[in-house]
Amino acid sequence: MDWRVTAVIPEGAAPAESIVDSVCAALTVDQEVLLACVTSRLEFGMWVAHGATVVVTNQSLMVAKDRLLGRPKANKIIPLLKITHCGVGPLLGVGPTWEVTFRAEYGSQGSMYFAGPSQAQQVESALREAVSGLRAEMADPDLAQLNRSLRTARAQPEGRAGESLSPEQLIDESRKIRQQFSSGHLRTVWDRRAQLGYGIASEGVPQPDRFWLDAIPAIAALRLGLKEHPMVAMCCGVAEAGQDRDDPEQRAAVEEFKRLYFG
Repeated sequence: MDWRVTAVIPEGAAPAESIVDSVCAALTVDQEVLLACVTSRLEFGMWVAHGATVVVTNQSLMVAKDRLLGRPKANKIIPLLKITHCGVGPLLGVGPTWEVTFRAEYGSQGSMYFAGPSQAQQVESALREAVSGLRAEMADPDLAQLNRSLRTARAQPEGRAGESLSPEQLIDESRKIRQQFSSGHLRTVWDRRAQLGYGIASEGVPQPDRFWLDAIPAIAALRLGLKEHPMVAMCCGVAEAGQDRDDPEQRAAVEEFKRLYFG
């Protein structure tokens, strides 16, 4: 999902969107941006960045230095699990600059500086919640599984395009998906199936076309590492229930997505 929707963006410390877009382009599907801001100065041990863009995901704190040339990228990545403490307060106890501090394993100290309390408090709160949320997931696998599914679903919400399609259009969709899959376009296959959504009718659609409309996208999504998306389980279940057990190709497809899903 777009970081502009998921992230805390402190007023008065909003980052350049192009820099955050560039940093986010390298994120994996299971990473969600929780905070995006710019700080006048960031220090971590002996490492210093002026006018740095800070991006906090559910896994790490990333810092991108201001660059005159080249594509912005994360110059420093600190795993959230290494952060043991967060704090906030006026610099030297008096201000007007406010400081967000964080301590990592082995005593490494980090500081971010902001013009006033509002930005600093929002940043510290978002960072602290990200750290505590990840630690809660590490302690509770069921919670981690739930959160992964929610993040994946938010990253690619299902559509409803399939609800209005005629049987002839659904047949065409199924056959296009098979062609795209045969050509190796896994992402195209899955994106289109997600756009079609849950409400796809079976009446008037031949069994093979209806089966492949779910089976192939399920295999594509699982090969792409999108197991956590809730539509993947649905596609697997519908395809397995509707398979023609006398068709060896369909049986092989069911075995394939079951292997990919369950390991």
